[in-house]
Amino acid sequence: MGNRVRDCAAAVLAVAIAVSTAPAAVAAGGATRGYLVNSSVTSSELLVLDPVGNTITDRIAFGSEPKIAVRPDGREVYASDPTTGRVLVVSTATSTVVATINVGGTPGRLAVTPDGRRVYVNQNRDGRVSVIDTATRRVVRTIAVDDLYLGLAISPDGSRIYLSVGANGTRPRALVVISTASDTVTKVIPTPDRDVFSRVEFAPGGRLALTDSGLVIDPRTDTILRDIPLPFWLADYQFTADGAGVYVADSCATDNRGALRVIDPASGAIVRTVINGRNPYSVTLTPDNRLLYAALDAGRNIAVLNPDTGAILDVFGVPDPNGNPRVIDIRLSATAPAAPRPGQRLAPHPPPQLFCQI
Repeated sequence: MGNRVRDCAAAVLAVAIAVSTAPAAVAAGGATRGYLVNSSVTSSELLVLDPVGNTITDRIAFGSEPKIAVRPDGREVYASDPTTGRVLVVSTATSTVVATINVGGTPGRLAVTPDGRRVYVNQNRDGRVSVIDTATRRVVRTIAVDDLYLGLAISPDGSRIYLSVGANGTRPRALVVISTASDTVTKVIPTPDRDVFSRVEFAPGGRLALTDSGLVIDPRTDTILRDIPLPFWLADYQFTADGAGVYVADSCATDNRGALRVIDPASGAIVRTVINGRNPYSVTLTPDNRLLYAALDAGRNIAVLNPDTGAILDVFGVPDPNGNPRVIDIRLSATAPAAPRPGQRLAPHPPPQLFCQI
């Protein structure tokens, strides 16, 4: 999440969801499995989602506040555990942790190369990137950046890693580019001092990249094209299927109800409103681009929508032992195996009585 996001929820529980499914009861969506990270300050769990009826089939205990990435072939999920300095490897066939990889420090965001051979892990506050070989499940290289950085993303062609770097008194805020061929820093792109960002998302085909602070980047030349306005309460965002727009989950907005909108990446102007209200916290398209998943009601429920009309086709609740989930990230892929066992479907939760506190 970017620095423009402010934690305005009365709840302390955070839930991140990384999904590789769409509900078969609504449409295939080109996906087969989902993964939800239910995260609190001290502990978390990975919830495995079956798209047939949107049911939870497994729950796997994790450390605190993990980030996850799904291997492109769907065989494994990688999760960072900042409290223990490890990356956990989850088999999607058995829904169990099959390995732990010690990377040290405070691992944060992860990115898997398109061929599935490497996992890059950023070290929040430690000034380095760990490179994991997925075959041996070992750290094979450490890339020194010598600075504080917050986010990590990989270009669609797998050739470059983008790091967002925060100022520390010796270096201004910047976007650092790392070549995956040589695992070396090839370029440092200065960014405006006010633009602290922790995410970079790519348009289909890699034509554009957008940070969660509003910087639009040309990945072909690694140059900043423009700086567009994004909502102060930005919770999540993703490019539309054609790359001409960006879905933006504005969790609070000025009326404390939020909105899910499409904006123009050329200007930041609102193109249309998909949902007005319901405090959206996360959004992503299914692999075939026919459905839109969104976390609504301050992340308490997951909805499946028609991306063109905004019509809600399905909605289900997110389980949480403390009864106060908050979904803040949704990701989809098409390659994970089908669910090995029946699951439980949860009814939608009622919207929270109080969400935004400014």
